[in-house]
Amino acid sequence: MIQNLLLSKHSSLVYKLGLQQLEYLPPELQKQSMLLGAATVVLLVCIACLLSFASWRWRSGKGKMPPGPAPIPILGNVLHVKPKNLAKTLQKLSEEYGPVFTVHLGSDPVVVLHRSDLVKEALIDRADEFAARGHMAIGERANNGLGIIFSSNESWLQVRRFALSTLRNFGMGKRSIEERIQEETEHLLEEISKTKGTPFDPVFMLSCAVSNVICSIVFGKRYDCKDKKFLSLMKNMNNIVNMTNSFWGQLYQMFSKILDYLPGPHNKVFAEIDALKAFVSEEMKMHKGSLDPSSPQDYIDCFLCKMQKEKKNPNSSFHMENLITSTFDLFIAGSETTSTTIRYGLLLLLKYPKIQEKVQEEIDQVVGRSRRPCVADRSQMPYTDAVLHEIQRFITLLPLSLPHTVTKDTHFRDYVIPKLILEENHRAFAGDMGGTVLKRMLSTPFTPYRTARRLIFYAFLLYNQYQRTENQMALKYVKDALMTVNFWEHVSGRLSEEYGPVFTVHLGSDPVVVLHRSDLVKEALIDRADEFAARGHMAIGERANNGLGIIFSSNESWLQVRRFALSTLRNFGMGKSSIEERIQEETEHLLEEISKTKGTPFDPVFMLSCAVSNVICSIVFGKRYDCKDKKFLSLMKNMNNIMNMMNSFWGQLYQMFSKILDYLPGPHNKVFAEIDALKAFVSEEMKVHKGSLDPSSPQDYIDCFLCKMQKEKKNPNSSFHMENLITSTFDLFIAGSETTSTTIRYGLLLLLKYPKIQEKVQEEIDQVVGRSRRPCVADRSQMPYTDAVLHEIQRFITLLPFSLPHTVTKDTHFRDYVIPKGTTVFPSLTSVLHDSKEFPNPSEFNPGHFLNENGTFRKSEFFMPFSAASTFLSIVMSGDLSALARLIFYAFLLYNQYQRTENQMALKYVKDALMTVNFWEHVSGRLSEEYGPVFTVHLGSDPVVVLHRSDLVKEALIDRADEFAARGHMAIGERANNGLGIIFSSNESWLQVRRFALSTLRNFGMGKSSIEETIQEEMEHLLEEISKTKGTPFDPVFMLSCAVSNVICSIVFGKRYDCKDKKFLSLMKNMNNIMNMMNSFWGQLYQMFSKILDYLPGPHNKVFAEIDALKAFVSEEMKMHKGSLDPSSPQDYIDCFLCKMQKEKKNPNSSFHMENLITSTFDLFIAGSETTSTTIRYGLLLLLKYPKIQEKVQEEIDQVVGRSRRPCVADRSQMPYTDAVLHEIQRFITLLPFSLPHTVTKDTHFRDYVIPKGTTVFPSLTSVLHDSKEFPNPSEFNPGHFLNENGTFRKSEFFMPFSAGKRICPGEGLARMEIFLFMTTILQNFTLKSVVDPQELDITPTLSGTFNIPPAFQLCAFPR
Repeated sequence: MIQNLLLSKHSSLVYKLGLQQLEYLPPELQKQSMLLGAATVVLLVCIACLLSFASWRWRSGKGKMPPGPAPIPILGNVLHVKPKNLAKTLQKLSEEYGPVFTVHLGSDPVVVLHRSDLVKEALIDRADEFAARGHMAIGERANNGLGIIFSSNESWLQVRRFALSTLRNFGMGKRSIEERIQEETEHLLEEISKTKGTPFDPVFMLSCAVSNVICSIVFGKRYDCKDKKFLSLMKNMNNIVNMTNSFWGQLYQMFSKILDYLPGPHNKVFAEIDALKAFVSEEMKMHKGSLDPSSPQDYIDCFLCKMQKEKKNPNSSFHMENLITSTFDLFIAGSETTSTTIRYGLLLLLKYPKIQEKVQEEIDQVVGRSRRPCVADRSQMPYTDAVLHEIQRFITLLPLSLPHTVTKDTHFRDYVIPKLILEENHRAFAGDMGGTVLKRMLSTPFTPYRTARRLIFYAFLLYNQYQRTENQMALKYVKDALMTVNFWEHVSGRLSEEYGPVFTVHLGSDPVVVLHRSDLVKEALIDRADEFAARGHMAIGERANNGLGIIFSSNESWLQVRRFALSTLRNFGMGKSSIEERIQEETEHLLEEISKTKGTPFDPVFMLSCAVSNVICSIVFGKRYDCKDKKFLSLMKNMNNIMNMMNSFWGQLYQMFSKILDYLPGPHNKVFAEIDALKAFVSEEMKVHKGSLDPSSPQDYIDCFLCKMQKEKKNPNSSFHMENLITSTFDLFIAGSETTSTTIRYGLLLLLKYPKIQEKVQEEIDQVVGRSRRPCVADRSQMPYTDAVLHEIQRFITLLPFSLPHTVTKDTHFRDYVIPKGTTVFPSLTSVLHDSKEFPNPSEFNPGHFLNENGTFRKSEFFMPFSAASTFLSIVMSGDLSALARLIFYAFLLYNQYQRTENQMALKYVKDALMTVNFWEHVSGRLSEEYGPVFTVHLGSDPVVVLHRSDLVKEALIDRADEFAARGHMAIGERANNGLGIIFSSNESWLQVRRFALSTLRNFGMGKSSIEETIQEEMEHLLEEISKTKGTPFDPVFMLSCAVSNVICSIVFGKRYDCKDKKFLSLMKNMNNIMNMMNSFWGQLYQMFSKILDYLPGPHNKVFAEIDALKAFVSEEMKMHKGSLDPSSPQDYIDCFLCKMQKEKKNPNSSFHMENLITSTFDLFIAGSETTSTTIRYGLLLLLKYPKIQEKVQEEIDQVVGRSRRPCVADRSQMPYTDAVLHEIQRFITLLPFSLPHTVTKDTHFRDYVIPKGTTVFPSLTSVLHDSKEFPNPSEFNPGHFLNENGTFRKSEFFMPFSAGKRICPGEGLARMEIFLFMTTILQNFTLKSVVDPQELDITPTLSGTFNIPPAFQLCAFPR
């Protein structure tokens, strides 16, 4: 009280003195002083109010917001936070306020996470909630909401996906990028060498080197480090990084709203950014001028192509501003961060010279001085790897990462972090200064994007209430119930017209949002699939499946079982051509049943259900059922009843009032009795399978699931248990059977209704297929009218009017509404399939909806009869299984004649044996003319069926691939490989090893652009060897063999061999001898009489000595690989196989053992080397024979490629004549005249004959590649066979030099790439001339057995 009194008196005294002083001032000044005093008082009162409000808000929010220092209005925690060292400041605050605390940067609250477990929880466990980009003032002003780094909108998502995909295609994150890095390292070493030990600043050297790596991907080129523009660019980047991290940069982050209107040093960073963007913009213009859409060379080209594709889309995210901004982002992200890390690392090694010494010692031990380090060395250099990780941990380049924002109101520990409100800036920082740095961040520090979601920093405000949809959500329960019996019809009409295309109805007490317009459905199911991905409420399904299975659940268990089911079904043929055989088999049974009706009326329901169900039964149960089987008929009846009951009045009523009806008797319970009966059937099958299970050879889906259960039996939380097996099998059976059969049944009804349409379909079938064979899926592309009818059937009937219900996975803003998490959503497929703009008069059945004016088939984005999102049901129902079934069943039903077979197979043993020495020539002529295109010869005592006409070969190898998939009898291969390996076997072991080999080879680049550099590297060595001949004659055999073999060596052995290496030359000789011996007289004789010759000495045994020598070489390589194996980093095929062996070492029946490793490696080496080099050698011989063709090829090479660079695969599309020549070489020589032999896997009806199971079949590739209808004058070498009249390249379905179907050469993609690059590069650099007159050159193969081997020849190569 005394203090207040004294203050009061003091204030009065001051006031009085002030008034007295005012009396001595002039009147005008007195007035101004009074106004100034009043303004001061008002300002002080406002500040006092703000302080009081801030203090009240802070105190009232203590229960919700994390603790932290009290902020000053407008200025925030400016007294507590030091912009110059934000990270240290936040560390101190975490010690005072705990690991989750709030600070105010300016007026914005920011939540900081400062403990490793909190950071991991936010960024990994709850990544979706913390995924958005937080407020970054400099980035937002610079990029204006565009680009990849500083935005979070829909445009960002599209551009980010595109950028990631494009960068990967150009090698980022793959081994192919390693060579670009090594190239830049050479330039860097050269620059460092120039310093000659004198002091230098490494900033620009490192920036240039690192930037050039990303430049090679983004701009398609590297820049010279002395280029003034490029040096200026480096300076811009360095300045941007320094300014962003400076005092003014941090100050701008806090007070950007004020500083945007003020001059000062903070504006300099934007001048630097503009300069860098101007550089990027110039590159855009140059790329735009030189763009070839068919062959984009870099990221900018790809973006420009994308712009062209979307130019008619006014809302496209792909425009020039986004191209400049995203390129700028990539350049910054891919350059400065990495160069700064390296620079900091060098500083630390200067600080700690002993560590530098230890690193150098390890480098010397592992790498030596004779070669450069490579990524493969890393696994053998633990100390160096540790140093690199420690550098990144110690420097913590991004102490607080970039800021993030929560995507929805988020409960985190004891706090609630509100979703970002648009008019305010809420953001958060996650600091890891006090905890362990995340390994997944450290593992990818050099890439523009991290593997984990962005590091997220929480925004904190008072909790914001959800806005619910206000679009007339008020239909009464009774009214909804009455309408729902015919709900679909009402939605299609009155409800959508009255309440708009997004409206709500209540099914019982549950609100359901309906989307009833095509653009809304597509936006929800396709563009925003993740948000609408969960399964909506389906009362019958939920009660029947109890949260298990695939169709009616959405939990983690569902995700695991769904992935397993899809993978297993694909392995058993679903979605592949192999399933076609099963469908055709069932069609035969169906036709037989229909034939029995003899034209009398019948109900097709059960016939169709049995046929379609048996297709899925073959995959799920591993067998088909006889349609007279009482159990199976009962099963069909169960399914039919389930479908009918679900769609009945009681089924719909149960959907609405299940919570009540579950406790009441009534007709609604009948459906569950039917479901239980079906599950009981499935359960019986489980028991049978369990008793006969062979884990090493699962035969169907149930077997695979049982194996999975065994593997996870020790996991108490496993999703793989008996209940889930029964439920998921039930789901598959329902999804794969009743929907398809109902569609077919409805289709037949429509064809009865419209007989003229039926007639037109039958006419097209007769034209394309005829009556002599069955329709197949390959025919579909030639049957546009039939295809249109099948599509129109599905559109018109709209089997699933509203799809199955979906649920939003989070609170979702959709158009003008917010749909709360967990709300059921019905996307109206009717509104899409009956959209009058896309389908005029949609209520009419008209195949013209899917036909262009010229009668060709018209695809439509509106065709989504089984939904559009990647739900399991849509995959099963709209996948190839259903499509194949519909096509084949309709086609078979609509054509009538069936011809059965008789067989005329008879030639004598001796006659066959005498002819087989020149067997291929005889087959090409007299035998096929005398006995027809399908005939039999006996090789020794074994009958062999020969197919010698192109349509027969294609039917056998492609249309009926499964029946002709096994490897036929190959005596040399069988003795050499003893049933192992990839080429000469057909058992289960073969299947496993072949799959493994194909997968591994692809991972190491085979058939991809990344292998191109390896081929080009070998080309350089080959050119060097050819140059040494200096125009003198030479035999190209070993040169070509070495070059081609080294490509496959790089994948299989992980290295190349010097062509002077004695062991390698010996290896080449072994391979050449093996090829010659296999195709010799003795090789052919052994093929026929191996059972006798195995016991006799003779020249036929030499081939096995050569094979043993080659396998010995492979075996040595195994031992070396075994000694240096690092399972965490396999470097080649052998390493991967050894790792697989380790994993399966406890499996006594494993196919992965040392013998199979040696044999499969031997197979890959032979298949990937000798065939390609022989083709190239034969090609060179033909170009010597036809020098004018060589000249024309060289002219085209000069026009397209020039002399300043090497040809690349991308050039091929611009070189039609060269492409035609290479195709004609392979056609003309027919390297594999009869492919390798096949065997039928079962007794097979083929045309008019029956081929018994196990019979060897020779499909004559000669008859296809020399078909005179497709290739006039086939015995002439004429590139015109593959050229159109206008000179463009002409593709041909008859081109199959590598065979076709399931036994097609696995290295086809690699071989084609090698043939193109080797041939064009040789012709670019040399003119080839024969040592004899070209007219005298003999191009007839000297050996023609399994392979056509060219005659020996020499050539002269003159530099161009």
